[in-house]
Amino acid sequence: MEMQKHQHGQTLVLFALAIFALFAMVGLAVDGGRLFAAKRRAQNASDAAAMAAGLVIAQQGRDGTVTESEKQLARQRAVERAADNGFAITAEQVQITPDTDDPGVYLIQVDIPAQITPTFISLVYHGPLAVKASTQVRVRPPRNIALGFALAATNPHRCSALKIDISDSVTVLNGGIFSNSDATAKNTCYSLYVTGSGDISADAIDSVATGEHVYKHVGSGQLTPEPAGGHEPLTLPDLAEPACNGPERNDGGAVLTPGNYSDIVITARDATFTPGIYCVRGKLKISGNSHVVGDGVFFYVLSGDVEISGSPTVALKAALPGSPETIDASGNDWGGMLFYLPPSSDGQVTITGGSDDVFRGTVYAPGPSPSVGTYKCVFTGSTDAGPTTTDNLQFVCDSVHITGSSNLKFQYNPSALYPAPPILEYWR
Repeated sequence: MEMQKHQHGQTLVLFALAIFALFAMVGLAVDGGRLFAAKRRAQNASDAAAMAAGLVIAQQGRDGTVTESEKQLARQRAVERAADNGFAITAEQVQITPDTDDPGVYLIQVDIPAQITPTFISLVYHGPLAVKASTQVRVRPPRNIALGFALAATNPHRCSALKIDISDSVTVLNGGIFSNSDATAKNTCYSLYVTGSGDISADAIDSVATGEHVYKHVGSGQLTPEPAGGHEPLTLPDLAEPACNGPERNDGGAVLTPGNYSDIVITARDATFTPGIYCVRGKLKISGNSHVVGDGVFFYVLSGDVEISGSPTVALKAALPGSPETIDASGNDWGGMLFYLPPSSDGQVTITGGSDDVFRGTVYAPGPSPSVGTYKCVFTGSTDAGPTTTDNLQFVCDSVHITGSSNLKFQYNPSALYPAPPILEYWR
């Protein structure tokens, strides 16, 4: 009898332990699910807040920096977006720091804590259950493809990658001159080569090269300021391929319209380019006694040369960034780009400018030069050639040669030149 009572007591204890374990498992499942749901809500909120802050940074200017007031605005947007998702955070929980491994890029991190009050699991654990959601995004504001430079040679090693041979003057207004070459192609090699009697002035004349490889100056002209070496190489953007899905066109007639062309050759005749995107599979040539105008245009020259020579009168202006005329079918904005030769093209850009000529926009030709000893982009000025102070022309080419016997003026104004698209992406 005593044995039966003892066994009955053991059964009650085991039953009680089983009930407790069952409640603990139920509590773990229920409260664990609630905690997971809380973490998911917090994660969604932190994702949305971080992207809201990143969008503010991505919409800022093109000088490669973000001001404190812009950072504060980004933090405010993150706080507001978190509140929209049911979480109250402070600006201190939104960190905006430069990426030390990638100049010009910012990392934005948002941390959002969340907690629940346990129900069943409170039998074994007292106090709130806490989790934290973190999101980091990587953002680079829109910036000009050659930040602050009106004349930029992008070849990393070539001798005399940027050459200026002028008998009058070259003036770069509100911008600089840059050679990306370290001039290591051979022993006697210079990143920047200047000759002639003309004076050259810019906000900055910079090079990647160091020591005696930075520049060589032969002639009586003045360089202001003296070229400085040891700068970080330019990082060129990966540009999308323009969507060339317009109708097939021919280059005859007085009015040309956007679309696809095998070649565009205008010789000794007047022609007007209407606003839009011109995709040219071969060459683009304007020569002779021609009068050619185009406002709001973009020329994508896939494999041939761009040649403007023989004393035509030319006024070609890229559309301003954001203009609908040069947004292609894929949504890419080509505003500010005048001539684009893709990296695969060995075509050459040769422009001879006259006193009545006007060019506005970026000439971008990062591909190889057509042959050894030639230059990718050549601009020859004659009789006060070049843009006036109200228009803007920028060369960003594998190699650049500026020559002539006239007073050349290049004005750097990023609002009229092509901006590299912003980057905004989840990072970790």
